[in-house]
Amino acid sequence: LASQFFLIFGERFLCKEAADLLQAALLAKGSGAVNPIDGDREDPGRTLSRLMSYSLLPGRQLFRVSDSRIFHSKTVVGEIWTKAVQAFQGGHPDRARNHLCSMLQAVDLKIEGSAPLAEIPATEWQNLFNFAKPGDNLDWADQLLAEAGTHKQTAPANLADRYIEAFDKGIPAQNILLLTAETVDKRQKLFTYLKKNGTIIDCSVVTGSGAAAQTEQKEILREMMQKTLLELAKKIEPRAVELFFERVGFHPVAVVVETEKLAHAIGDRPTITVDDV
Repeated sequence: LASQFFLIFGERFLCKEAADLLQAALLAKGSGAVNPIDGDREDPGRTLSRLMSYSLLPGRQLFRVSDSRIFHSKTVVGEIWTKAVQAFQGGHPDRARNHLCSMLQAVDLKIEGSAPLAEIPATEWQNLFNFAKPGDNLDWADQLLAEAGTHKQTAPANLADRYIEAFDKGIPAQNILLLTAETVDKRQKLFTYLKKNGTIIDCSVVTGSGAAAQTEQKEILREMMQKTLLELAKKIEPRAVELFFERVGFHPVAVVVETEKLAHAIGDRPTITVDDV
């Protein structure tokens, strides 16, 4: 195996799809096991300890960390905030809460004992989070954080050095670390090390409403739709595709789910029409 350390970052659904394919390939031959780890509740130090330990089980041991925060830093806090706002406005409070917790962890701030976000002065906000304080009402964010309870344990400052040292020395040959993350700081020491010594898969998608961004987003969604239709032995009219994207927008999970709904809704007919959409 050429690499024992994989990072897949970018659009969340695409990261999961890529990780699933990679996982299947890594465990295709012989025995092995997947050790799933939720990045929202992870203690990265404990993950490293497990990664350095020999397993009594046969075959490869894949430690798969979903939504890892290990590559977060103050530099990407603004991006994390944007994702939190989008998740909340999109009706996904749990996801928004996770992003807010990530934002606080990136600046080493805990929920308990800290002032509500709405009460932080603009100057202090800028110094703390490295972007201007939003002018909107922030009560929703404080409510979500209050529901989150005690903030998760933050990673020790020397964690990146510990990971790099472990990989330089060598970890057990059967152990593999697979991380997925929506947001990463590419200037972080561990990211730079992984770029040279591990494997990085970029699943980022250009954001915004510009023509270039819209074109790239549509191409990705079109591929996902066609893959789903192929599996269900269905087709769709070109005009129906455009209307479908207008209704759904850039939401990869929704594209797959709504495509499946349409395919099942038309019964035995082979083609989805505009009227169906």
